[in-house]
Amino acid sequence: MAAGNSMIMLGFSQAYLLVVLSSACMGIGTGMALAPMMGLLSRFFRAGDRGLAAGLASMGGSFAFIFAGVLVPWLFGKDANEGSRNSWFVFGSLATGIGIAALIFLKERPNSAQTSPLADGGVVANQARSPSRGAWPMAAYKNPMIWLATFLAFNTGWSHGMFNAFFGVYLSQENGISLGTVGQLVVIIGVISIGSGTF
Repeated sequence: MAAGNSMIMLGFSQAYLLVVLSSACMGIGTGMALAPMMGLLSRFFRAGDRGLAAGLASMGGSFAFIFAGVLVPWLFGKDANEGSRNSWFVFGSLATGIGIAALIFLKERPNSAQTSPLADGGVVANQARSPSRGAWPMAAYKNPMIWLATFLAFNTGWSHGMFNAFFGVYLSQENGISLGTVGQLVVIIGVISIGSGTF
């Protein structure tokens, strides 16, 4: 919801400083949403199914590309001067609405607060499996796999952010390609990437 509200604030922004602040809040909000999402998946799926579940969840980003590739050129076509603001209003409203729906419908744990699925499909009490509180957070910082995953996530986010920020601008302003064509290319990117998460 923080990301959605930041998008709406970005649509209202009139000063450069407010644009920077809104963009920063949007980046922080979207980044902070990823960890709880992955943690929520781990509670609802067995260990052998979590990779597929995470891949299916990541497909939402592909559909976002398709949606943006269709909607943004249409909004700019309706009003070239306010197309950017209207795009942020639409995306922000959608993100905020989805956040509200998540608060209403998503549960912290499956079935009951006392149980969680295991790799073999069995169920045991969480207390029997949870480490002592003293182990957190230092145990996480000492785990090399966590640092590897962090490094991969950083590089993925870095490259993804650069691409999202400059792809359309580079094609339209540097090469004179129309916004409609850029939108079609973004749709193609979304369609091609739909299956990447499951693979």
